[in-house]
Amino acid sequence: MLATLPAVIFGLLGKDLIEHAFASAKMTGYFLFLTAILLVIAETMGRRNRSMEEIGWLDSLLIGFSQVFALLPGVSRSGATIAGGMTRHLDRSAAARFSFLMSVPVMVGAGVLALKDLAELPAAHDFLLPLLAGFFAALVSGYIAIRWLIAYLSKHSLYLFAVYCTVLGLIVVLTS
Repeated sequence: MLATLPAVIFGLLGKDLIEHAFASAKMTGYFLFLTAILLVIAETMGRRNRSMEEIGWLDSLLIGFSQVFALLPGVSRSGATIAGGMTRHLDRSAAARFSFLMSVPVMVGAGVLALKDLAELPAAHDFLLPLLAGFFAALVSGYIAIRWLIAYLSKHSLYLFAVYCTVLGLIVVLTS
């Protein structure tokens, strides 16, 4: 919960600035470059000698500050928080696990708000079955993707993702 506080506070305080950043596709390209830079910094600075069990309150808060970058378009939330964890010297696998655990309060909160909005629709029961099917499909595919990514990161660096973000950022900037 502590790791989610910085993004909540900055999201509320910087709402207008954040919304302005979404007005330009070119800004998304530039922020993809920022994601690439964060990933390279994590790989070069992190010692990767700490496990998940060694995360303290200060680590949680500092990794939470890396999530603030993800309020901007083109910045990967998981990429930023994994990078934040690695700069706190977590190994890649522990950083990825913590990153995904950090997302749980945010997803639960978003789900509650979405359910509230759904309940206010006049024919909400007509959407229930497709929504449940979508929910379970997202749950299963998300679980598989997270397991794959954690296994991948236990043996590979983030450089491939940095290259991907750089190439995609170039495409977005040059075509916008």
